[in-house]
Amino acid sequence: MSENKKKNAAAISLPLIIVGVLLCFFPAIFGHTDTDTKTTEKAAKTTVSTEQAQTAQYTFKSKEKLKDHFKKHGTDTYCKTAEEYLQKANDVINNPNALTKVESDEGDGDRVFYIEETNEIVFLSTDNYIRTYFICSGKDYFDKQ
Repeated sequence: MSENKKKNAAAISLPLIIVGVLLCFFPAIFGHTDTDTKTTEKAAKTTVSTEQAQTAQYTFKSKEKLKDHFKKHGTDTYCKTAEEYLQKANDVINNPNALTKVESDEGDGDRVFYIEETNEIVFLSTDNYIRTYFICSGKDYFDKQ
């Protein structure tokens, strides 16, 4: 390689190296890094896999059952639509502050989720379908289940 070509290659290479280094540090300088995003995404995926009950979205066994329960309890739970009723039931199930237990009176192993502050209660069947969601009379009701 001639001396001029070596100088030209060096003259072009140095700015490319500088640009490359700057691009590596650009996200860190402006407060965003792909590493942080990937770490956050990985943590979210870990949470989903280790705490599925905390992130899962449950349904009723059929649309008809959802409609029936919404007609029965929708007004009491301040829901305007069946979809809102379903979402609020899921919010109770996914609430980390919800009291939970396995239903004892029927012995079928259904899980009960209860929010003490609002008296919201959800019954979740062993096959992971919402049985019902409503406002109960209080913690004594939850305790008796």
